[in-house]
Amino acid sequence: MATPTDVLVVDDVDDQRELLRTLFSRAGCDVRTAVGTAAAEPLLAEQPPDIAVIDLLLRGRDDGWKAMELVRSLAPDSKIVICSVLDPSQFPASDAHLPKPFTAAQVRRVLEQLRPS
Repeated sequence: MATPTDVLVVDDVDDQRELLRTLFSRAGCDVRTAVGTAAAEPLLAEQPPDIAVIDLLLRGRDDGWKAMELVRSLAPDSKIVICSVLDPSQFPASDAHLPKPFTAAQVRRVLEQLRPS
């Protein structure tokens, strides 16, 4: 049996974080979640994820660009998926993106695209 894909979701909106956790879990992934960059840091250090799903618009002084830098620093082999309400033309370079609102089918497509073989 294949090892489940490990996914880290970084999103400050409870409903969005839970929806992403549910959809990736249903697709057979192990999912951990973080409210922001500070909460993500120990999770990244403990076990680098296969895929990091990052919301760009986090609360306060935190933002998805900082979260991306943290992932690239602590988990350089992780694939990065941007999940945001911004126009995709505003997304920084990443391995994939999930514009909000997203569907379960879009989550599955991103997973199929990025899942380690």
